[in-house]
Amino acid sequence: MKGRKSFLYMAAVIGMVLILAGCKDQDGQAGAAHHDGHQSTVSSPSAQDTASNPTASPVTTVTTTPEILHGPVIRLTAEESNLDPGTGEKIPVWTYNNSVPGPQIRVKVGETVKVILTNKLPVPTTIHWHGVPVPNDQDGVPGVTQDAVEPGQTFTYEFKATTPGTYWYHSHQNSVQQVDKGLYGAFIVEDPKDTADRDYTLMLDEWFGASNLYTINGKTGHAAEKLTAKPGEKVRIRMINAGSLRHDMYLKDQMLSVVATDGQPVNGPQPFKDKLIGIAAGERYDIEFTMPASGGTVLEDRSEGDLAKGMTAQIVTEGSSSPEVPSTAASAASQGNRQLSLFDYNSYGTAAKPKFSLNEQYDKEYILELGTMQHDNGVMYTINGKAFPDVPPITVKEGDRVKVKMVNQSQNDDHPMHLHGHTFQVLERNGVPSSGAPIMKDTVDLQPGEEVTVAFLADNPGYWMYHCHVLSHASKGMMIDVNYEGYQSAYQPDEHAHNMPE
Repeated sequence: MKGRKSFLYMAAVIGMVLILAGCKDQDGQAGAAHHDGHQSTVSSPSAQDTASNPTASPVTTVTTTPEILHGPVIRLTAEESNLDPGTGEKIPVWTYNNSVPGPQIRVKVGETVKVILTNKLPVPTTIHWHGVPVPNDQDGVPGVTQDAVEPGQTFTYEFKATTPGTYWYHSHQNSVQQVDKGLYGAFIVEDPKDTADRDYTLMLDEWFGASNLYTINGKTGHAAEKLTAKPGEKVRIRMINAGSLRHDMYLKDQMLSVVATDGQPVNGPQPFKDKLIGIAAGERYDIEFTMPASGGTVLEDRSEGDLAKGMTAQIVTEGSSSPEVPSTAASAASQGNRQLSLFDYNSYGTAAKPKFSLNEQYDKEYILELGTMQHDNGVMYTINGKAFPDVPPITVKEGDRVKVKMVNQSQNDDHPMHLHGHTFQVLERNGVPSSGAPIMKDTVDLQPGEEVTVAFLADNPGYWMYHCHVLSHASKGMMIDVNYEGYQSAYQPDEHAHNMPE
């Protein structure tokens, strides 16, 4: 334990120094992992080094349409390419299998999944399975569960897909840069009880810098792929926020139900209309609706600013030669000045027996005060007044029932907090006890001044991260460990590895 914490401290400090010095900033069952080949200890060039090297060959490839890959064996190659988001420009990106997003991976519940990662990037990388209850040694956090996979090397992840739902995968090595450059994809564990006629997955993202735009599945505006369905069909849309900003998504003129949050089903979802579904960084929402008899519909971002107009998905009638679907601008104008209310999961669905209650006796209780402070090197993000790795860990024993109250004391920053390896139940939000269906999540958003209380069962031994999923906040301190007493990891960090856990 002491050795692991010491190494993680060193890795975090080195990572923060590198980021503050100029990295790109933007707001179950046991598995088996192994390295295929020797991990080099020779320092690898950074992407910036490669770009500034006049002898380096420029990357000329252009990304392709993301594949849908089915388990149980998946091969992913991390590599450089260029993305055309539909504007005609070329954005340098890092990809899985030359697409942004990476391939949509679909596996069957109960299937043992093997994912073979080959790294062809100029820097080390890993894969984290966001929301998937994997064994600790498969979690993909460098310096904590594995060494980062060096350029030219491979690593195999293996775990059982125990829980159906909508999840995603992304790099956890210097993720503030690597996820921002495109290293992410959807991971769907199929539920045999799903009854939708059409099943679509949309990954939401923002791109800043030379290109300021919002995308759905790597495309912006009218370049986004049109979704199709026949009148009367039940359509399921899985929305995954891979970016850093909250997106207020709106399905025009249709009744819909939120059937899952962060992959976990909602008991007795109630249909509603004309509400915004706010999806924060790292969150997922599954919605279902019945395709209208004619005219189709639009799923669009109603967040503030012109960039939101680019985050639009048209849903059109299959076989129609000229589907009549309003544009984003026309759709927004049709609302006039009427304000749409925000969907509130805290009082949604049908009541059922919960796993936890607000006032029961818990084995462990913690309060996490989330804050922003000025530092000599710039803004830092803190938990209980300290920045990682100086934040004292949450310590639990297997079987503990744990309650955590989070308070966002930042004046201007949202903090979507994500817990690795577990799901938690939302007990209370802003002093209002949860009613309706028990809501299970792994990522919960706190806007400035908000408070949220959650509870989870310590049922997955290991060393886990709990952090803000605005990755620039995590990289600048808003992370905390969740450590199981008595857990002994077989992994021993290589002191020469280039591990950057955030």
